[in-house]
Amino acid sequence: LPVYTYLAMLLFPARADLVVFSLYLFNVAVGLLMGLLLKKTLFKTQPGNFVMELPPYHLPTLNAITMHTWQRLKDFILRAGQTILLVIVAINLLQLAKVASPFAAGPARVSILELGGRLITPLLAPLGIQASNWQASVALISGLFAKEAIVGSLQGLYQSGEAIRSGFGGLAAGLAYLIFISLYSPCAAALAMLFREHGWRWTLFAFGYLTLLA
Repeated sequence: LPVYTYLAMLLFPARADLVVFSLYLFNVAVGLLMGLLLKKTLFKTQPGNFVMELPPYHLPTLNAITMHTWQRLKDFILRAGQTILLVIVAINLLQLAKVASPFAAGPARVSILELGGRLITPLLAPLGIQASNWQASVALISGLFAKEAIVGSLQGLYQSGEAIRSGFGGLAAGLAYLIFISLYSPCAAALAMLFREHGWRWTLFAFGYLTLLA
């Protein structure tokens, strides 16, 4: 949600709310379609009997809401906050380290971060991401550690919202980028949980199929 909101308000300021809501509906539709597809192929088994007793419903109390909100906030600060901080520090260090550029004649030097971004940016050409917009590629890599880190990466690499808008060059590329973010591989924490629950085969499958789908 932070990534959706940040980019939607930058790229679609007049219709940011509609874009974010549409992304959620899009994800629900893709989830249903892929669930039906997987049910007919990889998970083609007889449905089992499962009964779960629902807890009694009560009106929420102020104390319960406050405690629940605090637990979620603390979890975000301790989990995502630390990851985001480490990712942004690493990005800044890679931005400072310079190497000879293979993309230009002469002794021109570029950062290791830019070099890596330019090497993988052609993979995002179907999204409409231009070679000059290597920052968008780097932000996607940081999103593998925590999706929220995409916002910090874009802010750190572009320095301003206007630079981000001009970097994407058009609304179609911005929307395609948002859709890619919504579909591609889960973050490292989710993949680690998947590995503990189901092993490395399903972890690789989830990473590969979701990224290819995106």
